[in-house]
Amino acid sequence: MPAHDFRRIAEQHRDEIMALARDLVRIDTTNTGTMPTGSERPAAELLLRTLAAAGIGADIQGRVPERGNLRAALEGTSGQTCLVLASHTDVVPAGNEAQWHYPPFAGVVDGGSLHGRGAADMKGTVAAQTMALILLHRLNLPLAHGVALVCVADEEAGGAYGMGWVAREHPGWLRSRYCVNEGGGSFVSVNGSSWCLLGVGEKGRYEVQATFPGRGAHAARPWQGDNALFRAGRALERLRAYEPECDVSGPIFPYISRAVGPVTAATFDGMIGQLSRSNPRLADHCRQVSRMLITPTMISGGVKSNSVADACRLTCDVRALPHQGPDVIERQVRALLSEADIRIECTAVANASPVDPGWASLLSQVLSEVLGQRTEVVPTISGGFTDSRFVRELGVPAYGFAPGDPASDPSLHRAHGPNESVAIADLVVQTGTYLTLAHHLATA
Repeated sequence: MPAHDFRRIAEQHRDEIMALARDLVRIDTTNTGTMPTGSERPAAELLLRTLAAAGIGADIQGRVPERGNLRAALEGTSGQTCLVLASHTDVVPAGNEAQWHYPPFAGVVDGGSLHGRGAADMKGTVAAQTMALILLHRLNLPLAHGVALVCVADEEAGGAYGMGWVAREHPGWLRSRYCVNEGGGSFVSVNGSSWCLLGVGEKGRYEVQATFPGRGAHAARPWQGDNALFRAGRALERLRAYEPECDVSGPIFPYISRAVGPVTAATFDGMIGQLSRSNPRLADHCRQVSRMLITPTMISGGVKSNSVADACRLTCDVRALPHQGPDVIERQVRALLSEADIRIECTAVANASPVDPGWASLLSQVLSEVLGQRTEVVPTISGGFTDSRFVRELGVPAYGFAPGDPASDPSLHRAHGPNESVAIADLVVQTGTYLTLAHHLATA
């Protein structure tokens, strides 16, 4: 069957894709990060039933019973797996429901979009990956190599009950030639050309807990104390003035140089100014992947409203480039927060897979077939972290590749915020893309 037919096949199953995504959103799998939480098993069981109805067996395993991780696979004659479609079913808390147009777990479909917590991050993609596996099975094509779906719990809190546990206890689930996951797939137009950004790596994430000491006193005689809030305030001013070193060694910058002219640390600000006018989303991405970011996110202090604060606690989020290890983080953080007692915890180490030109070329071909237009896949790193780091630790190349419809507006995704949504057209394109990619790899 010609590969260009797979988009049409996905379109023919639009309602089925939408219904599965809607039903997943309607299952509350909120992950607060503190056990007991998540309860992803009902979502895994929905996928199990959906796959079973299509004639595909699946297995659910978990570190604890209520946090289900699922694997399903179509086997090939070689006995080897060529592609793992990776995803997660947990979601972040909905927050203030009064800020939502629709109830966050109602799974409302309106205006061509599915609305609800997890619609974009990433239950819509879970549905697309599941349907791609189902449609590949229905086509009854001879497969030389296997294709697997691995959908896990606990991504939003670090993966200890999800992909981290799977990689440790069931590494065979992930053994494959390639793995594709969230963390890439957005489109940008550059000088008339369409680029799709491929996540080949991720910045590291560190959490800093800084405690500023002080000395308590009555607020009516504040000079008798040493207000810790002022110490924290001085540190906040340093953080606001912090100008991180610009680094243009990332994989996207040769492509940027080709499009807009040579990019160096010295010319970066000018390039960003130029790019911001023509392509603000790409300019924003370049800023994100060219520097360490240290962002204060939470602060608390004092014991009573009429007492001088004897301590103030500040939390900072640090996003580090792949070559910026713990020593670099600690040196920079301590310089900025010099008056505080510092504790630094690594949430996710920076990680990357090889920038494989042949792989990028294949993905470009797949997207061009699905979209009916020339699309170039361009490697970059992600500013956030995903479960791909656990897959990479097993030696399996993992890539962020969840493209939607280039015509849809990604700003409407609002992942982690109120009124999250995803266009149904995005899910159709994702399904067609995963189906096409699986066909290219599994029948080769």
